[in-house]
Amino acid sequence: MSHLRLGIPPLRRHVRNLYPVRATIRIECEGMQYAPDINSRLLTQTCSDALSRFCSALLPELCALCGAWLTLPLQPAVCGLCRRTMPWNDNACGRCGLPADIGCAPDCEDLPFEHTITPLRYEGAAARWVVQSKHRGGYPETRLLAACLSQAVTDSYQKAQLPQQILPVPLSWQRQLRRGHNQAEALAFLIARQLQLPMASRALRRTRHTPIQPGLNPSQRRRNLRNAFAPRRRWQGQRVAIVDDVMTSAATASELARVLLDAGCEAVDVWCATRAQTS
Repeated sequence: MSHLRLGIPPLRRHVRNLYPVRATIRIECEGMQYAPDINSRLLTQTCSDALSRFCSALLPELCALCGAWLTLPLQPAVCGLCRRTMPWNDNACGRCGLPADIGCAPDCEDLPFEHTITPLRYEGAAARWVVQSKHRGGYPETRLLAACLSQAVTDSYQKAQLPQQILPVPLSWQRQLRRGHNQAEALAFLIARQLQLPMASRALRRTRHTPIQPGLNPSQRRRNLRNAFAPRRRWQGQRVAIVDDVMTSAATASELARVLLDAGCEAVDVWCATRAQTS
């Protein structure tokens, strides 16, 4: 009789929350064994999401902001009243992502990517979700951001125009080890599943550890990230989308887009859950 067994090596059991720790799924069926190497964070996400769907089928879901019962399943799980108070990034520029009441970034026309989707402004509830997702491993908050971004992508594209692949912004191994996960990869994983698009989580890498961006002006951010990324493969005319949690000066997206275009991509789009209003 078949059975499923999850095993974590003993020495890693004490650090299983550090990323990238890998769990082993061993499937034994009639004497045959198959043990794929699966990223434990993504495995946890999949199990958590399945459990959430099971519980949602039995009990009504709660609004993520006010805690009210939701009479219908909504994505994101926010009631109608709270939706009207969320910091939606309406009428944003399709290139730099800044809202119309602020105006486009000075270098908007020179940005190397073509299309930007940023459904939320980085303020209020959206900013709290990003902080929880980035620094505290908040999977519920990541799901909320992914739901907002997936809906915005669906509304902005015809299916034939969707990028052929999505790529999360890579972290340096030092920062990923400290945080325990890559929040952009967690976000991209949920969006890829929702939109049924392939995700290439290892197509890009950080070539060096860079200081954090907050506190730097736009020119300092560009210098900080210059030559900080490299591709692990070549592309042949594909259109791809970069996925991240927040866009501030567009320095990260610009540097990644330049690297991808040099590696053979035909075009690069940028999907960020939130847009900070400073450029």
